[in-house]
Parts: sequence; C-alpha cells; structure tokens
Amino acid sequence: MNYKECLEYLENENKKNGIIMGLEPIKHMLDVLDHPENILKIIHVAGTNGKGSVSAMLAGILAEAGYKTGRYVSPAVADYTEIIQWNNNGNIEYITEDNIAKYITYLADIQNRDDMFSKGILRKLTRFEMETVMSFLALKDMKCDYAIIECGLGGTEDATNAIDNKEMCIFTSISKDHVNILGNTISDIALAKAGIITDNIPVVSSIQLNEAKEVLDNEAHKKHTSVVYAPECIDCEYNSDGTGFTLKNRRYHINMPGIYQPGNAATAITAAKILLRDKNTLTEEVIDRALKKVRWHARFEMISDDPYIIFDGAHNIAGINALMKSIDAIYPRDMYQRIAVMGVFKDKAVDDMIQLTYGRFDEMHTVTAVKPRGLDASVLADRFSGDCGFRVYPHDEEPAADIARKVARTGKTPEGKKNVIIVFGSLSLYESFVTEFK
Repeated sequence: MNYKECLEYLENENKKNGIIMGLEPIKHMLDVLDHPENILKIIHVAGTNGKGSVSAMLAGILAEAGYKTGRYVSPAVADYTEIIQWNNNGNIEYITEDNIAKYITYLADIQNRDDMFSKGILRKLTRFEMETVMSFLALKDMKCDYAIIECGLGGTEDATNAIDNKEMCIFTSISKDHVNILGNTISDIALAKAGIITDNIPVVSSIQLNEAKEVLDNEAHKKHTSVVYAPECIDCEYNSDGTGFTLKNRRYHINMPGIYQPGNAATAITAAKILLRDKNTLTEEVIDRALKKVRWHARFEMISDDPYIIFDGAHNIAGINALMKSIDAIYPRDMYQRIAVMGVFKDKAVDDMIQLTYGRFDEMHTVTAVKPRGLDASVLADRFSGDCGFRVYPHDEEPAADIARKVARTGKTPEGKKNVIIVFGSLSLYESFVTEFK
C-alpha cells in the first residue's frame, strides 16, 4: 500500500472498530514482532490536559542535553506525520509518508495472517493499536535514546500500556473527560490513568486535585514507588509572546503563552532532573535554552498578530476554564474586544463548556467541528441560553478559518480597543483552520 492507501486502510479499521479498550491483541502483535518496545527507554505520559505540552518540553530538554528523543503524539494536530517524531539536537523531524506506508503495510500483512488468531485472539488491532505498534517500530529503527509515549485514552487499558519496561511515568493535569469510558468522578478517572504505574519506576506528576492525588499516591504505593509532584510556579508573567515564571528561585521563560504552561514546564523540568540525575548532561543553561525553543501546536497558539488570532485546542471543562483564565490574563476586557469562534464534538460536556464562556466575549460565532462527532453549529448556538453576555451567530456550512477572516477587522474598535479572535472547542478544527487561514 502507498501512503494514501494506508490512511484509507486505517480509517476503514477505525470505522469498523472505533475505540476498543483492552491489551490482549496488541500484546499478541508485540509478541509476534519480538517486542520492539523493549529496546526503547520509554517515558509514559498520561493525563487529561497538558500531555502534548509537557512531552514537547521534556523532549526539548532531553534533546538540548544531547539525547535523541522520540515522541508518539496522540492525537496528531497539524499533520498526520506528526504522530511519530524525534528531536535531535533541537531539530524536529516527523516520520515520512513513505515510512508510514512501509510500517502499516507490514503490520496489515501480519494482521491478516491466519495464524494471528490461532491463540484465541478474538479481534484485529484497532487503528490506534496499529499506530502504537508502528511508533515502537519506528522509534526503535531511529535509535532514539528516549521515547516519550503519550496515552491515547485513560491508562490501564490504553494500547500504550502494553509496555512492560518504562524509565518513568508522568501524569499531567487530571480532570473530567471521556466520562462514558473512564468514569464519572475525578477519582475514577485518576484510577484509570494510574494503571500505567509500573513497579519501582519513578513517577512524576503535575499538581493535582486532592481526589486525583490520593489515587495516584495509593496506586504508586502498591507498586513500590512514590509520586514526585512538580513544585508550584510563582511570579508568573503572561503575554502574547510567552510566559515568565519562577521555579525554586530560578527564573525561566517559555515562548508559549497560556496560564497553564508554567505548570506544564515545571512538570517537564522535574521529570528531566530525575531522569538525568546520575548524568552530567543537564544544567540550568540547557533547560533555559530548551524552553525558549519549544513550540507546540494548538495551545494558545498565535496564528496572526494583525489582528490577534489565537487557536487553542481546549475541548473539555478544565481546558476551557484554563483558556478563559488565559484570555483574561493576556487580553483584558478594558483593552480588547474579544470575539470567539467555537466548534465542539457532540459527545463532550457541551453545556458545561458553554457556561464557562458566559460574559467572557463580545461576540460568539459557532462552527461545526469535524464530522461525524462534530456538533452542528446551529445546534451549538441553540445551546446558549439566557443572558450569556454576547450575541451568538451560527455558521453551519462555513469553516472556522472563513469566519475568522470575516470577523478579523484590523486596527481598533471605535472605543479604542484592539480585536482578538479566539478559536477553540476542538482540536479537529486545527488542521483545516491553519491550512485555510495561512
């Protein structure tokens, strides 16, 4: 199969299977492949929000310290090839389309063999399971010193948890999302994610809600380890170009805006210092250089500065809440007219997400996120009720980029305010938004 045929194959598998939890099929495939994942030094990352940012920062620090660091990203944001990447001396490379075709064709041929199901394996691998195995093969072939592997959903039964050997487990912020699969409470969700903890392996975590912290601590104790929580950042300064903060009496700057980024950076720094504590490769200068280089798509990303257009992939309650606080910190109402473009998936906590936007914008434009999960723009607009503080305009057929263009009036409003446009609600909007807008 060529690259296009492989993507079609994966999409067909996804339509047939969707999300199926459980590790037996992928473990069987890894047995057949003689466990390529065992060659890798794996850092396993779980959490509700922040996995991409923490992984990008940690990969940047390890690369700046001289280590070739691979990543398996879930999901890809800007381009499909982004799902497998490596950072070598600060140069980020994505897997090529030809190599994706090579690995997926190889795995599909194995999966279609009759003997694959002779040991009681009842199903083929899902799309995500295939991609996870592909990442192990590719990162092994690239001879990465470290491989940062992001969970797709949860932890215990996520395909990435087929890994037995790990160098470290990392937990980013845990909050409510995918409640139909992971559970209705923070404790339930934390327990599902805590399943990645492995015996005697270091565990690092972002600051957590008490319910999540209690679960992580208990599960770590059962596995003869303990959780090191990243320290709190102080004296944070937020602006459109990045964020400054103090961590343990040391001043840092990251070129990534958003009130949540100092906490993500603290988690990455803490993890790096533990991973490299027995080596002489990590210095404060290395960390400084790395953090100033790191970029991550779709996290309070400035698409344009004339006018200000920001894309943020916030797609759950915690993400929307953090986004609203970031907007207030960087674009205060007395200086900016704030215009929203929002699209969401229908299976999210839509009404709760909407409530967090009340009173935060001057206009709201709803669009339809990518189908079949995307909620129709007119339906989303109808979900706004009462006095939300702004008018809502639905755009069923128009993409987010077109709406941003229409409402992007350069210069200032008659009141002297600058315009800022915030596009958010679903990562699925990003690829077409950036392609069409730029």
